[in-house]
Amino acid sequence: MTSDFRLPVAVDDLDRRIIGALQIDGRASWLRVSRVLGENERTVARRGSRLLESGLVRVAGMQLKSTGTILALHCGPGQVRMCSRAVSGWAETMWAHMVAGSQDIVAEVSYPKAREQAFLLDELPAVPGLSASEAYPVLRYLRTAHQWRPGVLTAEECAELEAESMQGQKLETGGIEGLSRSDRTIHAALMENGRSTYEELSRLAGVSEATASRRVEQMRQNGQLVVRAVVDPAVLGLGVKALIWVRATPARLEALSTAIESNPRIRYASRITGPYQVLVAVDLASRQDLDAFLSGAGWVEYAESVDVAIVVATGKRGGLLSDALQ
Repeated sequence: MTSDFRLPVAVDDLDRRIIGALQIDGRASWLRVSRVLGENERTVARRGSRLLESGLVRVAGMQLKSTGTILALHCGPGQVRMCSRAVSGWAETMWAHMVAGSQDIVAEVSYPKAREQAFLLDELPAVPGLSASEAYPVLRYLRTAHQWRPGVLTAEECAELEAESMQGQKLETGGIEGLSRSDRTIHAALMENGRSTYEELSRLAGVSEATASRRVEQMRQNGQLVVRAVVDPAVLGLGVKALIWVRATPARLEALSTAIESNPRIRYASRITGPYQVLVAVDLASRQDLDAFLSGAGWVEYAESVDVAIVVATGKRGGLLSDALQ
């Protein structure tokens, strides 16, 4: 299946490398990106600004209100797009894909524990076009999108960007409960625009630029906020997206989890309840690459069986609505 994203500007290898850098650190300065990539700073700044202004790449903050729940949804005939529009429109939805497979839509939602009953028993069944649903709470995250490395940068470039980034490696649940009013203002601004300047943040929050800088660093290091690029992987030459439901015996589950955690090409993976123990998301260049991944990846030897769904269109990615629903 091909990507639903329409390219507003032409993209070349340098553009993809800039996107790869922003995927690691969405707030990296153009000077730092140019130094790591070995390119001219003005060229990188011009190219990067064009990518952001076009909307092809969006840099935004991400928070995890609580450990998520995976939804596997079945829709009535001709109702998939309407159903996806409703699910993607929820503030609680982190991502939502329309798929060709055992389900019609697979999504992840994150809601406070206090809302669990109302959400699962009242709001979810009321989705227009929905005919059946399953909800599988996430037990543990193995990989999340900010850890994904799409292969456009060398290992050395990735390591250099990671070493200088303020970003912690794990996204903590709970997010902003302990933050002051000014910190919440900064947090909210970065959720909308992850590259807001310290001058803009200080003005919004009524604090000094030095204080704004320190607060952003603390939130990122503590895992209360992740700032990264949100982009359709097809822009990076990865036009085949797949969700892989993995079944494993209890005796092999930990070895499977360790193998998945160490694979930087896996964009997302979580251990879940239900008939399958792990859900994996990958983005690859072709169906042939997907076939090779399913038969040759190191984690496969620990899996008892898999069920693969190809993503047809995306309703929401990284907490941001996709063009697929327009």
